[in-house]
Amino acid sequence: MKRNNESVTILLRNSRELYNRSIETGFTGDTQGPRSVALRRNVTKLAQISRDVHIRYLQLAAELPERVGKLALDITSSAKNDYDRVKAIESYLATNYKYTLEPGTTPNDRDFVDYFLFDQKQGYCTYYASAMTVLARSIGIPARYVEGYVLPSQPVQGTTYEVTNKQAHAWVEVYFEGFDWIPFEPTSSSQNLDSIPEQTSRAESSTPDQANPEQNNFVDDLTSGQDASEVSPVSSHMGTGLGAKILPFIKIAGPPFLTFLLWAAVFSPLKRWFRLYRLERITPQKGVMELYKHFLKAL
Repeated sequence: MKRNNESVTILLRNSRELYNRSIETGFTGDTQGPRSVALRRNVTKLAQISRDVHIRYLQLAAELPERVGKLALDITSSAKNDYDRVKAIESYLATNYKYTLEPGTTPNDRDFVDYFLFDQKQGYCTYYASAMTVLARSIGIPARYVEGYVLPSQPVQGTTYEVTNKQAHAWVEVYFEGFDWIPFEPTSSSQNLDSIPEQTSRAESSTPDQANPEQNNFVDDLTSGQDASEVSPVSSHMGTGLGAKILPFIKIAGPPFLTFLLWAAVFSPLKRWFRLYRLERITPQKGVMELYKHFLKAL
């Protein structure tokens, strides 16, 4: 599974102008064969879709302060491709800003994202997602702000569910040729899925568009996902008496626990593969909800 993830990352890093490069270089030795003609026609259509996406999802407010774009360039200065630039922005926001449900009010004469990045430096998921969307667009990478929710486990009555802000979250989707829209999570991991307060931000929200089925079929065997986070053991000092009491328990419980860890190491990749397999076969709208549920459980 790790090898698959690495392969996907390599493809993501080379996604810029993928369609145009494919058209220019050809697809098979027989460039006039039926298969090549049909493929060229499909990729040409995808190239037009990509151009339309860039026109729509690179828009920025005319009054956006220049220092926002400069910050985006500084954050991504060492990255050599769009995927690494996006990951650099995601990591920068997650590690340098404080998560809080009470960030205060943005002054009326200030740009929402600029104030969050340079003055406020704290907020909830709406703030992080808005900032990442603007930073990515500032360096020419199509991105969109997304809000979603997960249904409660039980309906209030019949098929009626009560959805509150506790089930809501905001994140970012970034466009990559050959993949369509890929979700990213810039919100600080401390409490990033608690809720969106009733008084949400003034950031503009873009609801996900109907994705293009042809887009997802361009790369037939692509899979995506993130490796499970490594768990670092925490050492603590124990007195001799306490250690003597715990040692027999460790001897008894140790083998079953190790067996469980080995089972988890095998089961987790299989479970992740199955989840990705399901995502490829459902609509984009349902896919967003499935990903949100996954992030909610994981974090």
